[in-house]
Amino acid sequence: MSTKSDHDEPAVRPTAHRNDVSRRRVLGLAAAAVAGVAAHPVDWVFALAPGGRIVKRPQAEGASGYQPVFFTADELEAVARLCDVIIPRTETPGARDARVHEYIDLVLSIEDEDEQAELRRGLEHLDRACRDAHSRPLHQATPEQLTALLTPLSEEVTAAAESDDSDDLSTGAAFFASLKGHTIFGYYTSREGRVEELGLPEAVTMERWRGCPHDDGDATHGSSERG
Repeated sequence: MSTKSDHDEPAVRPTAHRNDVSRRRVLGLAAAAVAGVAAHPVDWVFALAPGGRIVKRPQAEGASGYQPVFFTADELEAVARLCDVIIPRTETPGARDARVHEYIDLVLSIEDEDEQAELRRGLEHLDRACRDAHSRPLHQATPEQLTALLTPLSEEVTAAAESDDSDDLSTGAAFFASLKGHTIFGYYTSREGRVEELGLPEAVTMERWRGCPHDDGDATHGSSERG
């Protein structure tokens, strides 16, 4: 599930198939950039600009940090932990370091109601599965427990793509595919992903998401344009 460079070792490695995005593949991405305005992560929060654009803005002095817009506090924590399993911290920052969960919260806050409802159903489904399997809610699960939950969903997404049956995914697998797409997009348009992971110049601005070259059957990598 980890999407970091091939030479990086994820903090938690699934025991089965992994849909990796190599450094070479990600360098081929073109994605709508998240604007950065501060040098240090503690100085900024994600915010919505006019027109629905997601930007980074300086945090007001004394502010307590990001406040969720779409998710509850527990849901946001669950998403943060899931994103960090998908892109864990290694020698470079992980998804949580890049605050990808905050980005996803804002993205969903401006999605249509059907998209919002579908993702929340998926999150609730995975939370129930976590409680059943590990006797704890999703927002308290360990990386190992989350990996155990996500691995079969990743395998289902891959199998469905290979059989050309991607429209018939289970609730959990559809949620995983959507979350992974958001996580990859959010991470590789952040400074942590672009500069620290990929080594791109900090001044680079990417204008469009056109997906990335991927192996046949890899349904977790989007191919449609975004912008």
